[in-house]
Amino acid sequence: MRKKNLSPFNSVLAVSPNREHLRLDRTALRTAGIPEIVTQPSIEKALAWMSANPVDVVILDANLERTTAVRVLRLLRRRQSFATLPVIVASTNGSRNCVLETLAAGCSGFLVRPYSIEGLLKQCRLAASGANPGQERVAAMQQAQQETRRGRRRRAIATMERATSKQDEARQHFIKGCSHLTAERFELALVSFNKAVAINALFAEAFIGMANAWEALGESEKARLCMRRAVDAHVRNNSISRTRDVLARILMDNPNTPNPFLDLGFALVRQEEFKAAGQAYTLAVRHDATGNGIYTAVARACLFTNDPRGSARLIATAMAEAGSALPSGALYKRIMGDIPSLPGLDAARGETDQMADDGGSVMNDILAVLKYTWKLYRNGGPLTPQPLSLDF
Repeated sequence: MRKKNLSPFNSVLAVSPNREHLRLDRTALRTAGIPEIVTQPSIEKALAWMSANPVDVVILDANLERTTAVRVLRLLRRRQSFATLPVIVASTNGSRNCVLETLAAGCSGFLVRPYSIEGLLKQCRLAASGANPGQERVAAMQQAQQETRRGRRRRAIATMERATSKQDEARQHFIKGCSHLTAERFELALVSFNKAVAINALFAEAFIGMANAWEALGESEKARLCMRRAVDAHVRNNSISRTRDVLARILMDNPNTPNPFLDLGFALVRQEEFKAAGQAYTLAVRHDATGNGIYTAVARACLFTNDPRGSARLIATAMAEAGSALPSGALYKRIMGDIPSLPGLDAARGETDQMADDGGSVMNDILAVLKYTWKLYRNGGPLTPQPLSLDF
């Protein structure tokens, strides 16, 4: 008599070069009632098997002889076919930094060896939850595929449009993931980040399906628009991965930072990820309701770019789009304003209004840099008690 399956998965691949670990994994998975269990002693064999066989979840040993689970995860997440595959890492090291490093790489769950059946089932449920973009969306995509097979392309398009409604939901899950991560609610962070990725991945699939349907109907312009939206969905997932990685590393390197989102924003500005930086600074405002030093921190970050004014404008726009209480124009003035003139530079007074004009000269940029530098030194230098982990 087949044992009842207590997990949300029907098939599992366990990978470890350690025979004892594989034996224990196989026993635990059988006890959990998962009907299809495959084990592989090397990541090379596992990847070859995964390329030819669908699997619901992977249990990946942290140590894989010539490589690690973190490196393998980063490789898998770069491939669209494995971007949302549930991967649970099993490690003998349960330290905070080990969990953060694995989370940054995109894991779906984390087990500390030796683990219990209850622990295994809990991580399986978390992994399944993170990989689920929503039952309504999944059902709509299944219906759209049926309509496509029947040649009902317009019905398929309408169904896929329904699947891609609630455009802001992925971003909300991403924001929750960042908040959970900084509060060290690691399991909730995993679910939120992975759900955001799963929603964007489904959107990309839906937009590609719509593009193909419009192309078949002879609507080339609509097809191109849908393909651009599919690309945008993939770009959003790449941004989620990079931001999650940077934030996790900030928490590893500087665990006592009072507002990690300031450090995150600064790091993203240096990478010229201005839209992601705007989201980070919006989270920084939410993290510290007083707003102490936040806009000055944005200005400070802009100083390290080739175009401080242009960077500030892009960040202000991104902050407004991320849900800031202020419009982009007001945010721009907050970032660039309230800065005193340096001695002997009276002509720079009223710079805020002048800088809002796109036709400003290069000299205005220089004056802005000088004034920000003056204010920073007047206020005592760095905004955080310790040097930023990614600072100069």
